[in-house]
Amino acid sequence: MSVNFLRGQSYVIFMLLLVVSDIHGNLRALSRIVKAVAGKNIDTVIVAGDVTDFGTGDNAIQILNTLKDVSKKIFYVPGNCDYVDTFDIKELDEMNIHGKYAKIGDLFVIGVGGSVETPFSTPFELGEEEIDSLLEKAYRSAKQPKNFILVSHTPPYNTRLDLTYSGLHAGSRTVRTFIEEYKPMLVICGHVHEARGTDKLGESLMVNPGPARKGYYALVNIEKSREIEIFLGEA
Repeated sequence: MSVNFLRGQSYVIFMLLLVVSDIHGNLRALSRIVKAVAGKNIDTVIVAGDVTDFGTGDNAIQILNTLKDVSKKIFYVPGNCDYVDTFDIKELDEMNIHGKYAKIGDLFVIGVGGSVETPFSTPFELGEEEIDSLLEKAYRSAKQPKNFILVSHTPPYNTRLDLTYSGLHAGSRTVRTFIEEYKPMLVICGHVHEARGTDKLGESLMVNPGPARKGYYALVNIEKSREIEIFLGEA
C-alpha cells in the first residue's frame, strides 16, 4: 500500500525512514522486517515505543541492535509497556528522544513516549499536563523549528490512528493540540495496534505503522520536492 501526500513547502533533503512501533520484544518478527527492507538504503530507523514487553534495558539494547543491520542511525521513544527506569544506560540514552529532539539531515525530530492513562496500569503512563510539558520543552530546545517530525507513542485523540476495536478513541488530547498548533510535517505514532494506517490532521501527515510484533512496518520517503510517500508493509 502506497500513500502519496503533497504539501505546499519544499524540502532541501531526501531521506528514507523505516518506521516501526510496538515491537513488544518479538525479535523473530523484527528480524523478518529487517530482512524485508534489506538493501533499501534506509537513512534512519524510528521506533515509536513499546520496544520491549515489560522488559529490561538489556532487552531493549538487544532489540534495537537488531535494527542496526538496517541503519546505524536509530531514534526511539519508550512506550507504556517499557520500564523506563531500567533504560538508564548510555547506549539507550543516545537513541532516546523522549522529551528531547534529534536531527536527521536538516530536519528536527521531537519525541514523547509513554501513553495517556489506560485501564491496565502499565508501567509508563503520563497525565496530559506532563505530556504537554515534555513536548513544549523539546520544541523550545529545538528552537521552535518549522519543519519537524513528531514521534509520539500515543496517537492524537479523535483520529483514525487512535480508534480502538470498541469504537473508542484512546489517544492524547494534548498531542492533538500540539499538532494543530505547531504543524509538524509528519507525525509517527503507535500504541493502538488495531489503528494501523495513515491520516491527516490539518497540514500534518500521520502514520501508525501497526504492531511490529506482527511484522508490520512503514517506509517513509521524504523527497527533495514537496512529496512525502508512505508505504505500509508487512513481513
